[in-house]
Formats: sequence, structure tokens, C-alpha cells
Amino acid sequence: PIKNVTVDGTNWIKRWDMLNLSVTCHGSGPFTKCLEFHRGDYNTTGNETCVNGAPMESCDFSIIHFFLDANVYTIVMILENSVSKVVYPLRVTIYE
Repeated sequence: PIKNVTVDGTNWIKRWDMLNLSVTCHGSGPFTKCLEFHRGDYNTTGNETCVNGAPMESCDFSIIHFFLDANVYTIVMILENSVSKVVYPLRVTIYE
């Protein structure tokens, strides 16, 4: 199973700054990763799917993204391996 999803970096950033987060987790690879970006708060259901996921040998990756507008966003991370799936919502606030 995929366990201990950890996100390092700040998810409260000033407009025009770049979001730069480091994500790690534990489990047996290979892994598949999908990221979905939603404006506003997004309530996950656990039924989210990863159709065109990026394959990874280890669960160690960065999320680097530029948001144009000051707002609240939710990044939904969907991490899968042959044993399990984790849906991890991450709230990001962009302020003026």
C-alpha cells in the first residue's frame, strides 16, 4: 500500500510567485501519478481516477505551478501502485 504521503513547501503564496512543493510517499513501486488542478475548494470522493498518469519508479516528485489569479485552488494528487490508490487533496491559497 501507499503510505505516509508528505508534502514539503508552502501552499500559501503571493500572487506572481511560483508554487514549488516536494512530495514523497512510501510503498512499493512502480507508481502512477496524476495531478488535477481545481479552482476553489474541491471535495474528493475517493472515486477519482488517473487515466493518463505519469509513471514513476519512486514516489518522490515536485509540483511546480504558476497561478495567474489570487484565489483558493485544490490540487488533487492521485497516486497508484499495483496494490492501492491514494487520493490526496492539497489546498493552495494565492493572495495579493
